[in-house]
Amino acid sequence: MQSHKHALRLTLQYGERQASVDYDQVIFATGFDYLAKIKNLLTENAREQIESMLGESLNLRACKERIGQDLSLDGISPKLHLPMLAGLMQGPGFSNLSCLGKLADRVLLNSRAAEAENHQEMPEERYERIHQVC
Repeated sequence: MQSHKHALRLTLQYGERQASVDYDQVIFATGFDYLAKIKNLLTENAREQIESMLGESLNLRACKERIGQDLSLDGISPKLHLPMLAGLMQGPGFSNLSCLGKLADRVLLNSRAAEAENHQEMPEERYERIHQVC
């Protein structure tokens, strides 16, 4: 995972095959030692940028305290959604993904509201993709 101006680039590798794709939002929701897995996914540069935005090292306490209503780290851009670190701060169920519908609502609806606030219209094809997911 690498950070770019307005996107996160994920590079996926399967055997000899490799593909890189840019995303405006990434939701990481696997494993049990969440922070260790996140750190392993980030390049050193991406981790340093996140730590700079946090104002401290990437640690469990800092992340848990900064999980916002949309289940992303407050103050990080582009958004990095970490629902598994929400614990009980955002209500039960987000940390173990037992309420995926609510999770999707918080992430996607908050994204739409932010774009409307910035007077940016969402491209029609992206809206269709989000609508199909919901």
